[in-house]
Amino acid sequence: MIINQSFLISVCIPCYNAQNFLAATLTAFIDQSYGNIEIIVVDDCSSDKSIEILNSFSALDNRIKVLSSSQNIGAAAARNLAFQNSSGSYIVFFDADDLINEMYLEKQISLAKLHP
Repeated sequence: MIINQSFLISVCIPCYNAQNFLAATLTAFIDQSYGNIEIIVVDDCSSDKSIEILNSFSALDNRIKVLSSSQNIGAAAARNLAFQNSSGSYIVFFDADDLINEMYLEKQISLAKLHP
């Protein structure tokens, strides 16, 4: 069910000490059947290896933008920061430990086109 990928989807993810989940979450988005995405992750002053993981994924995939907060601002403010730096026609919010099916974004775009 590959559809026209003309719409950019911004995926906004706040991140705080998520080193145990981050690689799986980022991989789930990188592997989406709908590829016209930007993944904006805001590291909220993590004290673990989250920023290193984010930077390594960002170096491998230019769709990943890493933003770092200079002080701990909390998940809601981190989501807002990601949103302010997004440029997609559609915006979705996830947490750093969320996993999704590889067809998730494609199905969401299909539904949005059916019910504008």
